[in-house]
Amino acid sequence: MPSSPPVHRALHIALIGLGAALLLFLATALALLTWGWTWLHDPIERQLTARLGRTVQIGAIRRIDHDFSDATLAIDDIKVAQPDWVGGGTFATVARARIQLPIWPILRGAFRPTSIALEGFRLHLIRRDAQHANWKGLPGGGGKSGGGTSLRHFALRDGAVQFDDYKRAHFFRATVNADDSRFRLAGTGTLIGRPTTLSLAGAGLLGPGDWPFRLEYRSPIANATLDARAKGPLDIGHFAGHVTAWGDDLKHLDLIVEAGLPGTAPARIVADVRHDAPDWFLPRFALTLGRSHATGSLDVRKQDGRTRLDGKLVVAALDFDDLANAEGRAKAAAQRAAAPGRRLPATRIALDHLLKTDGALDVDIRRLLFRQPTIFRGMRGHMALDHGVLTVSPFVTTLDAGSLGGTLRIAQTDAATRLHVDLRLTGGRIEALASDPHAFTGALAGRFLLDGTGETIRAALGTAHGRLAIVGRNGALGRKTALLLGQDLGRGLRAKDEERAELRCGIGSFAVRAGQARPETLLLDTSLTRAEATGLIDLTHERVDLALTGLPKQKSALRILGPIRVTGELFAPQVTAPEATSTKGLFRAIGRALSGKPQPLATDADCAGLAAKALR
Repeated sequence: MPSSPPVHRALHIALIGLGAALLLFLATALALLTWGWTWLHDPIERQLTARLGRTVQIGAIRRIDHDFSDATLAIDDIKVAQPDWVGGGTFATVARARIQLPIWPILRGAFRPTSIALEGFRLHLIRRDAQHANWKGLPGGGGKSGGGTSLRHFALRDGAVQFDDYKRAHFFRATVNADDSRFRLAGTGTLIGRPTTLSLAGAGLLGPGDWPFRLEYRSPIANATLDARAKGPLDIGHFAGHVTAWGDDLKHLDLIVEAGLPGTAPARIVADVRHDAPDWFLPRFALTLGRSHATGSLDVRKQDGRTRLDGKLVVAALDFDDLANAEGRAKAAAQRAAAPGRRLPATRIALDHLLKTDGALDVDIRRLLFRQPTIFRGMRGHMALDHGVLTVSPFVTTLDAGSLGGTLRIAQTDAATRLHVDLRLTGGRIEALASDPHAFTGALAGRFLLDGTGETIRAALGTAHGRLAIVGRNGALGRKTALLLGQDLGRGLRAKDEERAELRCGIGSFAVRAGQARPETLLLDTSLTRAEATGLIDLTHERVDLALTGLPKQKSALRILGPIRVTGELFAPQVTAPEATSTKGLFRAIGRALSGKPQPLATDADCAGLAAKALR
């Protein structure tokens, strides 16, 4: 049914009135957008303060053109305050900003500037410690830029950045400028008191796609050159590229990258690198430390306050001295001087600095370098670190002859460091260990099962409990040596070591309690004699006190009376001949021989049974 005329007229009037109100609103909005920009001053301050979480002040906003479709705004004296913990000052300031933007999108609630020009830009970055950095908590800082942006022009003139990192003693001042085609930052500073220079050069800050850049850092102790492409302008938290870094040790390079690297010999690293903050990925790298050289891959991930390392490392050559810097080597030398005669390594094994680090690393060390001759040739193992427990299993050390393999474990708590050693020596040779390779020969095997507490290898072994065993079999030794060890003085004086005797077995099996190793079995069985020893090996103080007595397996006219004593420093013991080797003792031995009393003779030891028991 058609509407009545009054209703139709009312609807017509309403539509006309609504259109008039809309036109009035548009006219008012255009007037405000064209001439009333100062009204936006307070709302913009409030919104920026809320967004940044720190006070923002704007000196003035005004329009400096009369175009109908686009507006050019002049915004002066922009100041962003430091967070409260800094105790005053400004985080960022801009003396003058010129922003051009179309008016019509603003009516739809869109702020889409087409041009931004900044002058007198100042930025003051401060880090006090791991928890306090004044850039933390600010919005933005990731992802690709470009794409749907409306910005067609950006310029930054008379810019400056001040960086004060008290956590790493790293400070610099730099100038910064940018236009549509390029970005440049360059400055000088100090790194733990050493002078530094820094430059960062990249493409302009606009446009789609990755942002190519080059970073150069120079100092007497740490240097780096990085050529990379970031996901967005200035997004150096997300990039991939190639880096060359060098310095007097890795610890100083770590002042730049903050990956937890230790002090070492002078270092150089060349790597393909990817950084997706906070994670680092090195799919290929080559590392040189002093005389040591390695290649491999490494992933460093950080999550929930922990760091995880995963990778592979092939070491062409390793000198353990390269794993300490000058300070560490000086400290080790001082420890050696303070404890002369101590040879067990004082290498620190405490993992207190790795309690928040986990991971897995396959290591293959193909050549070991030492300053002095050694039987050790290579090493390999799988290292797993989990909440303060480092397990190396399997662990294999190759020797001149044979190998030493099994499991090593270091368990770290806030209170103590515990070392567990479970190793077997297989395929060894006695002559590879002897200073004179012709004195003794034979196959060698061993078993080492120890558990001790201490921050160094020396300290842990000095408190250890467990077992030690070493077994030599099926070899030879000098005839004279064999006879004298069996205290057969008569034949021993006439024999020569160029003549050989059979070494049936040499067995040392020790029970270890609190660093004190006492022999369960300690014997040397030859085709001519058999000798056994009692006493103590003190791992805590690295001392030895053994008494060795022997018997011949054949009748002997003249025998040595009394034991042979081995005492003093563990790795440089003194051997004391028994009384029979003196003139008085010699006459006593002769008198005993002339008495006609029967002398006991040795029998063959159960070498197979004793060896199996020792190596169990």
